[in-house]
Amino acid sequence: MSASGLPNSFAVDSSARFAYATEVRPTPIGYDGSILRYTVGPDGRLKLEGSGSFVLAGPTSGVIHPSGKYFYATVRDVVCPLIVLCFDRAQVFQFEILAGSGELMPLDPELIQLPVLNAIPSSSAVHPSGRYAYVGTSGGNVWQFMIGASGALASMTPNSVAAGGGASSIAFDPAGKYAYVANKAGNTVSQFRIGSDGALEPLSPAAIQVGTGPSSVTVDASGKYAYVANEGGNVSQYEIAADGKLAPMTPATIAAGTNPVSVVTVAILQ
Repeated sequence: MSASGLPNSFAVDSSARFAYATEVRPTPIGYDGSILRYTVGPDGRLKLEGSGSFVLAGPTSGVIHPSGKYFYATVRDVVCPLIVLCFDRAQVFQFEILAGSGELMPLDPELIQLPVLNAIPSSSAVHPSGRYAYVGTSGGNVWQFMIGASGALASMTPNSVAAGGGASSIAFDPAGKYAYVANKAGNTVSQFRIGSDGALEPLSPAAIQVGTGPSSVTVDASGKYAYVANEGGNVSQYEIAADGKLAPMTPATIAAGTNPVSVVTVAILQ
């Protein structure tokens, strides 16, 4: 397994046959990067496949549809109309995953342009139902999409909801009733109810304070607990109430190593 840039996301499909990584490479005038495709061997080892890799402006995250049929990559594109003037554009590239090989084929349209400037797409997630997708940006908004029968994204109404500064990670409870967004710049986690149409509706309170620099949030398979990795050096831990609200455990945090940036939970098979 190798990459030439800085890997920033990794996803394995539901069949455990294919895996995809996004990587970014700084350039003198912005960023470029790639989506790398791997096959997963019977022993779990990854093999990098030469074909099926895409070069994009600057991938920041990648997520696989629960069906294993589609892959979505968020991209930071730096545009410089004048030498002294540059701005960021947030984009989502969407692909079909070919069943036999795992190769990526662009959907129609291949590219979704978010209607906002100077906001970096920092996270992405697909709802457990496979009907909705969400993209968090550095500006503190979560952009929300419906997923059509072809896998293509279409903006909801409203097309975005406010979270805290720097929406760095998005997680759902297993039933798909609630969503949680780690806000790295605001040191909070936003908590939402998910409406019948997939739209995010803030709970009360809309956000709770966590540690310094929350970079990742996850919910365990039972839907009872949530954990937040804080770059300040610890992990916040919560119980999830019946109404979806987060309540700190005792202790509220546990120490982690230096600058933790990701946290996951694993279901133990009996």
